[in-house]
Amino acid sequence: MHEIAELKQMVLDLKAEVNKLKITMPNWFSLGDISKEIGKSRDTIRKYLNANFEPDMDFKKIGAKIYVSRDALFLVRKHYEK
Repeated sequence: MHEIAELKQMVLDLKAEVNKLKITMPNWFSLGDISKEIGKSRDTIRKYLNANFEPDMDFKKIGAKIYVSRDALFLVRKHYEK
């Protein structure tokens, strides 16, 4: 029974740490910054976004810049890790 209480506390601690990280991370990232980080061209990532994500929800265009949401960014990174 004591182990279950310890595991619950560990899960709560991890959840708190994840929430702290979410607060410190911006909600939107520029396509140029993502391109530099991943090592793929902006055009390649833009085409992937258009084919697999929802405009104005997962990515948006403001002026001449494209911004990608935090949630979509994790999926884009995962895709290009292969």
